[in-house]
Amino acid sequence: MPTTTVEYEGEVVYLCDIACALVNEFTAEQWGGVLQAGFEQALSDGEPLVVILHGWYTGDDDTYDYWQPFVDFLDQVEDQAGFISTQELVDLYTD
Repeated sequence: MPTTTVEYEGEVVYLCDIACALVNEFTAEQWGGVLQAGFEQALSDGEPLVVILHGWYTGDDDTYDYWQPFVDFLDQVEDQAGFISTQELVDLYTD
């Protein structure tokens, strides 16, 4: 799947929770900023925002702190965003 990349704090960032945490060493606040930057870019470019999330990382709010910024991001964009399946995304790029 094509995954969104975005320029954030002077570097190109791959929108994957684990990459942002372990490779880029972003804080939870920066993770929220990356999601927002990706969404703004997707709106501007008219392209889907594709983010890779791992339940054992972003979804584990007892161990990691990426969950709340993710929930806050969803709350912020809920009136502006739609969601599609992986198959719909494939169809979008192959039609």
